[in-house]
Amino acid sequence: KTSEYFYNLGNSLFKNQKLEASIEAYKNALKINPKDMDAKHNLQPAKMMAQQQQQRLRSLLCPDKCLAVEDTSPHLTK
Repeated sequence: KTSEYFYNLGNSLFKNQKLEASIEAYKNALKINPKDMDAKHNLQPAKMMAQQQQQRLRSLLCPDKCLAVEDTSPHLTK
């Protein structure tokens, strides 16, 4: 498989919101061809979107825990 194959796979996965898989595909493209500027360029937004997705998921799954952390702020009144 070629760098171009993994780059195109990464693009397809990214468009389908399979961000972690797209990141791996872009990384594979870069392992084969470290100078692949397109894969390098697309890797960064995929990483950022995956991080944002994880943060949203965490806030949905642990609203009480997240609020408990916020409650320790000295600026809040109880």
